[in-house]
Amino acid sequence: MPLHERPGFIYDQTYENEIQGVAYGWVKWNLEIPDFANPTRLFEKGRALQLVHPNPLMSLVADKVRFRDYVRLKGVDIEPPRLLEVYDDVESVLRAKLPRAGVLKKSNGCNQNQILGAGGPEAAELERLVWKWERDAFWRVQSEFHYRDIPTRYLVEEFLPSGAHRVEYKIFCVMGEVVHVSPRVNDGPPVYFGTNWQPVKTRPAVDAPVRMDVPRPPFLEQMIEVAQVLSADFAVARIDFMKFDDRLVLGEITMSPGAFRTRFEPPERDLELAQKMEFSRLPQLEETGRAICKQLGWDAEPGFGHWAGDPRLSTGGV
Repeated sequence: MPLHERPGFIYDQTYENEIQGVAYGWVKWNLEIPDFANPTRLFEKGRALQLVHPNPLMSLVADKVRFRDYVRLKGVDIEPPRLLEVYDDVESVLRAKLPRAGVLKKSNGCNQNQILGAGGPEAAELERLVWKWERDAFWRVQSEFHYRDIPTRYLVEEFLPSGAHRVEYKIFCVMGEVVHVSPRVNDGPPVYFGTNWQPVKTRPAVDAPVRMDVPRPPFLEQMIEVAQVLSADFAVARIDFMKFDDRLVLGEITMSPGAFRTRFEPPERDLELAQKMEFSRLPQLEETGRAICKQLGWDAEPGFGHWAGDPRLSTGGV
């Protein structure tokens, strides 16, 4: 079976309920059954949100087209790349005269992007690629149900070329508070800093130790301010920025960084961050999310998060 078809097959044939689908990723990476009724780990709580927190705003901001509406509503001063075209289906993409310079993406996927123009794929290769994306229901891979509520569309963003220097800044926020900044230079390994650019001794459990000598960016305070504004309506969010030579842009707002598969190390750091995620505030965040979605014309009735109170939350869905 082709690789891109396997997650969907596994999901449809294996799980008896959505709790099992969400639990599987945690079990696979941590070799233990999660307790989604009373989660204590940071990413255990993050995965539980898919089951107990029906916040439709999570889907809106994960949509690579519509998240721009949320960014405009918040009035921040770092903008995403310009949106050049939006197509409703594969046939529209293949019939269109695509921009000569741009990046083609799928609205509800991850790592599904293709540079267009000089050096890009030939027509036949592009057609195979887009049809592959169409068959790939990304939400099934790690049971990230907020992706399931996003309509499948295709978009072209402006292409941002860079010379010898490209940096991504991934700002991790819990309850609207920035807990660390993780820069990646030219696709190198991540490193971690606090808001004052002091090194933070933390790393995902699956990562190796890395260097901590990345220079402090002059626009750090600006990114932190924008990240706080954009994450304020969520229990957890990662706000991604990209620096291409002299231009700083907002990349995306990620609701489930790394699909919440692993833990932060050391354990004390993971517990510290987990305690910041106050589940008592989820009803208010949900109410706020629904109100914003209605304001922006997005469906305020999500198709996820409706398992709260189910006793199987404590046993991985069994």
